[in-house]
Amino acid sequence: MVGEVFGLRRRGSALVVVLAMVVLLTALIVAFFSRAVLEQQISTTSANQTKVDLFALGAADMIGADLRNEIIATSTLVTVSGSFNLYRPKTPADAVPSRHSLQKMGIVSGDAKLPNLVAVSAYGYPLHASGSERASSASSSGTSLNGRSVPMTSWNKPLLLPKQNSDKLDTTPDANYFPADGSNAPDWILVSRNGENPVGWSEALCVGGSEEVTGRYAFMIYNEGGLLDANVAGGPTVSSSSDQKLWRRKGSAAFADLTALTDGGSHLFEQNDIDQLVGWRNATVVEPSSSFPNFSGLNVVNWLNYVLGSGARSQFMTVSGTDLYQGNSSDQLFISRQQLIHFLMEGLPQDDLKKNRMQNALQYLGTFSRALNRPSYWPDYNRPKVKGEQAKVTKWSSQGTAESFSYDGGNSANNDGEQLDYPEKKDSYNPPLPMKRVTVSGTR
Repeated sequence: MVGEVFGLRRRGSALVVVLAMVVLLTALIVAFFSRAVLEQQISTTSANQTKVDLFALGAADMIGADLRNEIIATSTLVTVSGSFNLYRPKTPADAVPSRHSLQKMGIVSGDAKLPNLVAVSAYGYPLHASGSERASSASSSGTSLNGRSVPMTSWNKPLLLPKQNSDKLDTTPDANYFPADGSNAPDWILVSRNGENPVGWSEALCVGGSEEVTGRYAFMIYNEGGLLDANVAGGPTVSSSSDQKLWRRKGSAAFADLTALTDGGSHLFEQNDIDQLVGWRNATVVEPSSSFPNFSGLNVVNWLNYVLGSGARSQFMTVSGTDLYQGNSSDQLFISRQQLIHFLMEGLPQDDLKKNRMQNALQYLGTFSRALNRPSYWPDYNRPKVKGEQAKVTKWSSQGTAESFSYDGGNSANNDGEQLDYPEKKDSYNPPLPMKRVTVSGTR
């Protein structure tokens, strides 16, 4: 009797062990398949992200190629020194983008409206008159099969377009150019499997068709070149008369008076806002009291020395140094427009009124405008030559030796190609005008 009970117990224990092993094995199998499914999802997401990145890079390359083609189409090619190509604009108007695609919203070439906007993807309007037409009639404001669309508020997130309501805190662009119905929104550019950009609809564009569409993109191109650089523009409060005299020198964008910016009525910046910007941007230079956003007592003399000294020499492309002010503050730069928007919208304002003013101010501010202020000049070879007095000039031969000789030069004094062994320098483009000096007195 005792033996039978013991046998039953042993069989019961074995059953429990088997069941436990089955449960453990089941858990392992479930965990394995769960992990496999998760890894597959991660792999698929990564692959799709890679496809999207490659497509976006291809779209950017295509847009860049169209911009380069516009330069080529509107310029005369000049080869310098046998290896460098210069594209000389055929007309003065060709020196700037044609803005041909903006005809969709009634803006013609040379029009000053929407000055920051260079081009949009528009059906029937290529980037320039002789360019390739790429955009389809499908508007980005239209609703796709998945229910998605791109509202005009999204297109103006960079805040480089004037707002419809300058007194409201939103990004809706001016309805005079971008109506609420989205009729002037950028149009989609379709990309088929064979790399072409179909502008009209056909059954071949469907999935499985011979010209199956694999993706689409739309764009707006802005020019920040004429905007005030927020990494440079604006200076601290100036009180002494001697500092004010230096300030009136102007010349550098650092002396730009940001309080002069208005939305047609109110000033967009108060001097205290600018002090906070300079204190954050140039902390080790101006050595502010207190902390952001309540800086005070900025050192104007230090700032002027920086602006007229090391800052100007570096074209304001670097911070003034690596030292920390009071152990926790350093000079800083805006390296993207997103950073600038976040600083102005979240760092400076204390209420919605100020935030709205910062939104309005952003269409005048950029983060990377860098330009060397010098004239662009190409003398007309057929112009009448005016003889001047003999002058000593230096000739550099192709062997590197130098010699002096006399040369009659009036308005052709830089026409060294006629006598030097560098004929490609004849009537050279952009001669060194800053090096020229007036040597004869007279009224001009």
